[in-house]
Amino acid sequence: MITARGAQANVELGGSLAASVQSAIGTVTAGSAFATLQSAAMGGYGAATVANAVAGAAAAAEGINVAVHAYGR
Repeated sequence: MITARGAQANVELGGSLAASVQSAIGTVTAGSAFATLQSAAMGGYGAATVANAVAGAAAAAEGINVAVHAYGR
C-alpha cells in the first residue's frame, strides 16, 4: 500500500504522491511520521513500526467489535 503511493526500494518516484508530500514538507526530519512511512516503504526501520501500528489498530478494532456485540445490543 505504501509503495503504491510512490516510494519503492531505495527511490522515491518523481511525480508520485510521496514526492509531492515531501516537496510540500520541505526538509524531512529524521523520525518524523513521513520519514517512518518512507522507511517502511523501502523496507527500513519503519517497516516494523508500521506493522506494529497496524497490528495494534486491528487488535483495538477487534476489541471494540467484541464489546459492541457483547454489550451493545
